[in-house]
Amino acid sequence: MADHRSQRPPALETDEASPLAFLAAHHVFGALPPDDLAELAAQVVVRRYAKGHRLCYTGDAVSSVFVVRSGLVALTEGDEGGDVHALVTFSSGDVFGAAAAVVHAPHSGTAVAVVDTVVLVVRADLFERFYWRCAQLAYETLRELHRLECRAQQTILRLTTKQVASRIAAFLLQSATKVEHVDAEHASLELALSHEDLAILVGTTRVTVTRVLARLSRAKIIAVSGRRVIILQPDALHQLVAR
Repeated sequence: MADHRSQRPPALETDEASPLAFLAAHHVFGALPPDDLAELAAQVVVRRYAKGHRLCYTGDAVSSVFVVRSGLVALTEGDEGGDVHALVTFSSGDVFGAAAAVVHAPHSGTAVAVVDTVVLVVRADLFERFYWRCAQLAYETLRELHRLECRAQQTILRLTTKQVASRIAAFLLQSATKVEHVDAEHASLELALSHEDLAILVGTTRVTVTRVLARLSRAKIIAVSGRRVIILQPDALHQLVAR
């Protein structure tokens, strides 16, 4: 089972990749005292995962805790029909693998980079040592786990109770909170995802995603130009989400 882990991406070597400042401002790792933070940061490896690269697989022993610096990672699992679904997604600042590292459990899903992603990789034994050494880090880790659990529950709720158009509208609105605005009313985002990627994230098929985006475009709720999506009627998307 070790073959898939032999394709680990190279570590970044630029000054920009230095993790100390990022971890010092982080909502979990910022809880560490300065000396402990510097010790941990000196041993962190910064890795760039290309779109589609697997960070870990279901059932793998946990060797690392991952902190997303930029990009998007989805924790996925396949169903009996062979379709892959995203259980939860991780974006900038999110931490995953921490609980499994502390309790020595295997990974519960396959983590895949949905877009090109930069991740700080903390050795599991190193994280566990600081977890037990610093009560505030342990507390902030539990808060992070609770936040991610709530997010996963919301995802499950959407998948079981919301129509596909509602789920896609919610994704577009959530993505638009972090992007540029064309003018005072219109948000513009680079949808650096294929329709197949988006289908995995919202729990449907590629064909359905294409049809829904086309319908929203014809209704002039969004405008699509290449990978760029402009939200023309955010209120209409909010109405779809509420259905």
